[in-house]
Amino acid sequence: AAANLAAACLAFVALWAGATLPSYFDDLGVGMEYWYTLTYYRRQGFLTSFVAVAQDLPVEEPEGYSAAAARDLEASYVAAYDETRGSGGERSAAAAQFDESHPTVICIMNETFSDLSCLDGDSWGYEGLGYLGQIPGRVLSGDLAVSVLGGGTCNSEFEFLTGIPLAYVGDGKYPYSLYDLSVAPSLARQFSELGYRTTAMHPNYATNWNRDRVYEALGFDEFLTIDDFPGAEWYHSGVSDAETYDRILRLLDEHAGPQLIFDVTMQNHSSYDQNNIGEVEQYHVDGVSDYDNGRLSEYLGCIAESERALEGLLSALEELDRPVVVLFFGDHQPALSSIVNDAVYPDESDELAHNLRVHETTYFVWANYDIAGAGGLDEEATSVCYLGSLLAEKISAPLTDYQKAQLVAWEEMPALSLLGARDASGAWTPLDETDALPSVYDDLAQMSYLEFASKLE
Repeated sequence: AAANLAAACLAFVALWAGATLPSYFDDLGVGMEYWYTLTYYRRQGFLTSFVAVAQDLPVEEPEGYSAAAARDLEASYVAAYDETRGSGGERSAAAAQFDESHPTVICIMNETFSDLSCLDGDSWGYEGLGYLGQIPGRVLSGDLAVSVLGGGTCNSEFEFLTGIPLAYVGDGKYPYSLYDLSVAPSLARQFSELGYRTTAMHPNYATNWNRDRVYEALGFDEFLTIDDFPGAEWYHSGVSDAETYDRILRLLDEHAGPQLIFDVTMQNHSSYDQNNIGEVEQYHVDGVSDYDNGRLSEYLGCIAESERALEGLLSALEELDRPVVVLFFGDHQPALSSIVNDAVYPDESDELAHNLRVHETTYFVWANYDIAGAGGLDEEATSVCYLGSLLAEKISAPLTDYQKAQLVAWEEMPALSLLGARDASGAWTPLDETDALPSVYDDLAQMSYLEFASKLE
């Protein structure tokens, strides 16, 4: 009995050490890649893999955090919003317009969509996006800082749908795989409470990144998967953008009331050596292999096709006799951007600037009606975590307290990603340089923790 008790105590201590000392597991080569969860469980065994996942669960509490203080802080930000951005006749007129019209809101997160002209496209003959840069009817657009590269689509989704910055959740974490998101802020729940029908669509397997459970937790009424696109046209890596846009138009035709539709496209997914999209313009970057130049050309051919499909959608929406707003953005750049970036900017001493260049996509907000108080096109560089708040404010939808607080913080810190924070002057600061970060960084950390991580306990 004594021997068994001693062995049990040792086993408990070992388990405790493994669960609380990440470096111990790192030294053993134990970890978790959430795209291949089952593979890791089979290879490493259940207990070790479970502990590796458990190590990823905690969200670090901000220094000096208390729920009461965070609520007071958020209230002060809400008051500041109401007295500034939220006041005035234009805002009142826009809010009245929203209450009367309840425009349908279509959010398109386009797979791997980005403008690679940011990689000095002039030097290798790429002029950048065509149609997207000239769309009439845009009210908001700009560069979009993202936290992921070449994969991790679900993390861009998480930041967009919840407004919670990954900078406060932690690097290497995948909230779709780790947390119960029914406690998180949710754009879907927000619009559902306004009487909107909410639909998510992604023409892939329902279990991909646990979307079947996540979308339900976030409050979507319906989730359309690959099973809902039988016989659909494919382009490159999956169901074409155009097919998802046709489904959006069908949803609008089938339901007369206001809707929130979230479309996560598939066609531009890697790999880019499939040679299955016909003749495309060929690009050549010096210092890049013929194979990778071929992949680059195929990728840019996919982007050109995405622009053509988008033009078709907006043209159809323009003809509708109902108000519709579209938010379009890319989730990340392709992994091959790093190869191009290294070739075009060899031996760049500023590591942060080098990395930021490949963690940038683009976005815009468009409407088929005149939004009260919009006053033309606003060019604003931002990041994914702010998009939902900026969209809701632009169409004057009722804002949550957290969104109001975000928008006040956004004025001083208009972009925030896992790479760093950007201040109002455009300067970026790495997250590990805590003393140099914008002053609102800590405030937003407190409020984000209050709205999400504190509810996971």
